[in-house]
Amino acid sequence: MTLACDAGAQHRNQAKLHGLECEDCRLDGERDKWWDTVFEVHERMTAKGLSSVRRKLEKEFKERHAFIGHVEAPFGPVYLAATDRGLCRIGFRTNERKFANDLLSRGLLPELSARRLQRERRELQEYLAGRRERFEVSIDLRHVTPFQRKVLAATSRIPFGCCTSYSDIARRIGQPQARRAVGGALNKNPVAIVVPCHRVIAADGSIGGYGGGLNVKRTLFEIEGINLEDPKGQVRASQKRRRG
Repeated sequence: MTLACDAGAQHRNQAKLHGLECEDCRLDGERDKWWDTVFEVHERMTAKGLSSVRRKLEKEFKERHAFIGHVEAPFGPVYLAATDRGLCRIGFRTNERKFANDLLSRGLLPELSARRLQRERRELQEYLAGRRERFEVSIDLRHVTPFQRKVLAATSRIPFGCCTSYSDIARRIGQPQARRAVGGALNKNPVAIVVPCHRVIAADGSIGGYGGGLNVKRTLFEIEGINLEDPKGQVRASQKRRRG
């Protein structure tokens, strides 16, 4: 055993001496050391880069992740989608697949999860049953334009059971000539019902339009006790509370 160790040590010393004396071997050794250093640095940089990319992807996935659920309404199913920031989409007169595809077209990543939407679904169910007049859920409006954000903010302040006109909303946001633009913004309201664009009617007191269909708008009026029967076109909004 001792002889074997001595022989090994002798060979190592000879190889080391040869490496110092032989120019080719010395250069080969230096190149090997250089490549080892390059690979080591590259591995560290790659690991750091992958970690950074992974964090960015995880953050982006979280930002774009939208959970889907639905509730039943008198006019059919109402689909809801929410991100970690809040409720971002409500849709009716549609189906689950179309609703999910709509989210995809807006850069969101849908996932069915009624459990993650318990509060949103409960508040909407209470409203549809006439037991809730004000929504308290968070809303994610990052995908709307600044103009639409102002319109939706003004619309959200219309009280339960009351109506106002497109012209009045335009005045409230400081753009009295933007009545038609207000109508266009409300037609694209991503969180209808929760932001009550159904409470906005024509200046003459008629029901006006509604992106979800006039039958849906009339049903929401019935839930809130809104009655548009004045022959002069004046809005009469009764504040009847529905029984729970």
